Amino acid sequence: MMIAAAVAAVSIGIALFEVTPLRRQGLWKELWTFAALLLLGTVLGIARALHIPIWNPTHWITFAFKPVNEWLIGMIN
Repeated sequence: MMIAAAVAAVSIGIALFEVTPLRRQGLWKELWTFAALLLLGTVLGIARALHIPIWNPTHWITFAFKPVNEWLIGMIN
């Protein structure tokens, strides 16, 4: 639990350090992108710290391309 709190604290520190210059310069798209990626990283970091299983991205790729693979093999045979 302490590691999850540390991940959240570091994320808040990074946000405080990065958000102010982005707002001052009016870089709103960059700010939203930064916030989304920081939130994703924070959620995954906390999940990892709490030993919650996270699905490997290669499983997503395999799931998405398996029908294409089967179709191509069917075309060859």
